Amino acid sequence: MTMAYISNIDGVMVYGQNFTSFANVDFPVGPIELGALNLVSDVQLVQFLIHSLIQENPELKLRNRYGMRINGLATDGICGNQTCDAIKGFQNFVRVYFADEGEKANISCDGLVDPANGRGIATVSGTIYTIVWLNALREMSTKAPIDSEQVSIEPLRSSLTQIRGGDAPRTPDILPPPPPPDIIY
Repeated sequence: MTMAYISNIDGVMVYGQNFTSFANVDFPVGPIELGALNLVSDVQLVQFLIHSLIQENPELKLRNRYGMRINGLATDGICGNQTCDAIKGFQNFVRVYFADEGEKANISCDGLVDPANGRGIATVSGTIYTIVWLNALREMSTKAPIDSEQVSIEPLRSSLTQIRGGDAPRTPDILPPPPPPDIIY
């Protein structure tokens, strides 16, 4: 069964700290029109990480598409407008907040949370994956990496008991339905 999991990586530097494991998604999370599959435990992981960061860091001011502050995020496993706004808001926050840090602000602001490879850095763009940034900032805030004991949400809790190498093959058990075709009038 595919789902979010703990991933071992070769070690990636994020804001001066080296990380060797993190909670990873199996498939992209975000708008379906951008190719995201949005499996429940993957979405819950992203929602949990963003919500934890918001709760732990009141100075973290994520904004939605209308410029309103995001004060929290439900961990319901549904990737709707609030979750998509929170992802994009987080990416924009990292890009702006860490901008004077040069390469450390290296994040793609595409609205997707893609699964990270074993290096934690995208091979084509060279950016640090959003999922790695989420884990790194959460770990810096809480002083502990995420594990299944900290999570009470199912199926996320069960899925985080898995530990895999960063480049483990992934195949969805059940694919979500494809997005509806564009209607041209």
